Amino acid sequence: MWEFILDCLRSLRDWVVDLIVTVVSWVENVVGWFKKLKLDKKRHIPLIIDMKTLRKQLDNAPVIEGSGVFEAVYDEQTDEMVAHNTIKANSLDRKTQDALNQGGGMVVLG
Repeated sequence: MWEFILDCLRSLRDWVVDLIVTVVSWVENVVGWFKKLKLDKKRHIPLIIDMKTLRKQLDNAPVIEGSGVFEAVYDEQTDEMVAHNTIKANSLDRKTQDALNQGGGMVVLG
């Protein structure tokens, strides 16, 4: 599944929407974005990936100075990414950083 996600991210990298913030806040930026999407818990898998981890995995990942996260929703039924967002930031708040550190740079939410 990881390879599939990477393939999807490669195809979506040109369509990424940037949101510039100073500090990525877990509640405001990450959780808030997913809540707006009204996801089906049986079908959609929300995830976030630290931009540094994403850069290591992709040949031409977005170049971001500082920190940031890539948010995405994977649809198990259609086997594709159905939503994505990039948040550029100078830093991550403690809660976001802790979650990403525990997940090796990637967190599957839900």
